[in-house]
Amino acid sequence: MIRERFRAMGTDVEFVLDADPSRRVRSVVAGARREIERGETIMSRFDPVSELSRLNQSRRLDRPSPELFVVVGLAMRGRVLTAGRFDPFVGAAVASAGYAPPLADAPPDGGIIPAAAPIPPTTVSVDADGLSLHGRGQLDLGGIAKGFLAEVAADVLSRAGSCLVNAGGDIAVRGIPRAGTRWTVSVPVPGGELTVTLPGTAVATSGQDLRTWRRGGRRMHHIVDPVTGAPARTDITRITVFGPTAVDAETWATALFLAGSAEEAAAEADGRTIGAVIVNTDGRVLVSQSVAGLRPATEFAA
Repeated sequence: MIRERFRAMGTDVEFVLDADPSRRVRSVVAGARREIERGETIMSRFDPVSELSRLNQSRRLDRPSPELFVVVGLAMRGRVLTAGRFDPFVGAAVASAGYAPPLADAPPDGGIIPAAAPIPPTTVSVDADGLSLHGRGQLDLGGIAKGFLAEVAADVLSRAGSCLVNAGGDIAVRGIPRAGTRWTVSVPVPGGELTVTLPGTAVATSGQDLRTWRRGGRRMHHIVDPVTGAPARTDITRITVFGPTAVDAETWATALFLAGSAEEAAAEADGRTIGAVIVNTDGRVLVSQSVAGLRPATEFAA
């Protein structure tokens, strides 16, 4: 296995490629990495000159890159599919809550935050020349862009062999390794890990246990509830979703995190036949019936 690790999109990215080293393989790996890095320059809200930042600032962007067209379309599709729980227009609310890099350098407590408000109704229109935003919402494509770019990189790597791309928990795979076994992933749970044979080709995780900081004495995280405009209050610590693409998995990981509770998220995952592993704040692990390789129970004792 060939492994490549680097930082991009504010997270750790890893390529795993089942191929023998060669000049051609190195070229393919370099090409996949360029796709990730190029996508970051287009869709990062932390880069003031990215296409996304310029669209948010001016509310109109002429001749955007094809990738921005595609990801904006996927984000709007996700909002419809999840009845608004996945909302790409939470950018201003996330920033207001204090989510700005580098979190590692943030003071222990950043002080009082502004009062939260529901995400304002916002739409996007597309014409032959560009994109326009209508409303006061700010686009944040962070999660769905990671999923999209994981898929793009996997497509490139697959030219050289079976592969796995992990972009900060958004995972896309292609093919079956030469050993003949399907790709598996380890999902952290209290007291250990669950090893899951991928039922599809992608995985995504959302949670309130990693990207956290404090404001006004309150612990904050980056998943905003569009109804309140504030970081969601839920008994879900972390949810891992399996899907046909990393974009689908990312969309539903966010939507199920906002389902209200771990029990409600598990019930909805079962109702929609979505594979999910949910860890709640009490340390319980709920497993939906669609997860391959695990018993079809609503609760798993780690």
